[in-house]
Amino acid sequence: EPEITEPSEPVLPDEPEQPNNTNKLPEANSSSKLKIIVAAVSTLVALTLGSIFIYLGVKKKIFIKLFKK
Repeated sequence: EPEITEPSEPVLPDEPEQPNNTNKLPEANSSSKLKIIVAAVSTLVALTLGSIFIYLGVKKKIFIKLFKK
């Protein structure tokens, strides 16, 4: 589980750079905000799905071990 949190950390440094673009183009800012939101949501969904699959895989392995005994 600690490994899952690592991929989301590098995404954070990109956000402070975008206010520089907001002063020039407000329209580009809205699209970049949407892109950041979409990227964050997609990464969260991917991480949750991955953790769920890992959790289910671990549970299935445990169940298989229990049934074999």
